[in-house]
Order: sequence, then C-alpha cells, then structure tokens
Amino acid sequence: NYIPYSFDNEKNDQIKLFIVGIVGGFLSVLTGTSGPFALLPFFFIFYDNMPANDAVCIAVSAGIFVSLAATIVNAFGSIVDLGISLTTAITLGVGLPLGSYLGNKVPKDILKMIIAVLLVILGLYTIINMLTRL
Repeated sequence: NYIPYSFDNEKNDQIKLFIVGIVGGFLSVLTGTSGPFALLPFFFIFYDNMPANDAVCIAVSAGIFVSLAATIVNAFGSIVDLGISLTTAITLGVGLPLGSYLGNKVPKDILKMIIAVLLVILGLYTIINMLTRL
C-alpha cells in the first residue's frame, strides 16, 4: 500500500504537526474560518507530497472541532443563531461528500492549484473588504 507522505513517529514530523496545529488553530479562531483556510497552506508547505484531497479532509475534520469549540465559547458570551448554525452544518454535510467525489475526479496538481487560487481570492477579498470599512 503506497503512502506518498508519512506521518511517522519521527520527532521532526511530530514537531511539524504540533506547529501546524497550534498556528492553524490560532489563525482559524482569529479569522473565524474554522480550519481549512488556515491549515491548507501549512499542509501544502510542510507536506508538499500530500494529495490535496487528503489535506482538505484533514483540515475540514480539524475545522469541525474548531467550530464546535468556538460555538460553545461564543454561546456563553453572546447569542448564537442556532438556525444559521444548523443550516450551515447540514449544507456542509451535503457538500463534503460531493466535493470529495469531484475532488477525486480532478488531477491532484490541478486540485492544489484550484485550492491555492481560491485561498488567494478569499484572502484578497477579505483584505479589500477590511480596507473599505476603514
């Protein structure tokens, strides 16, 4: 069974994953993006052989825990719109398998490029939106 990347027990991999987790979690909460937006660039930098589908799957899985923790924390400090939360969870539940299926049909390098371009577009949109509010 061929594995193109390795999360073995070497200390170097553990340190990389620890850094990715800490920085990615911090940026996820700071930006309110829940995981993939902050984690994907780190996976692509530290594990350039990792297939894009695997990176997305890991980032989205981590995002579930970040979102759950953020929802619980925000529920104590403010009002959480459970209707929006439930609608988002349901649509993500439908979109994830569809995206995974379609992602497996696209060549891996093309998928990485699509993800990178989308991240740049979202980043630029966020910066422009922020600057127009100043």
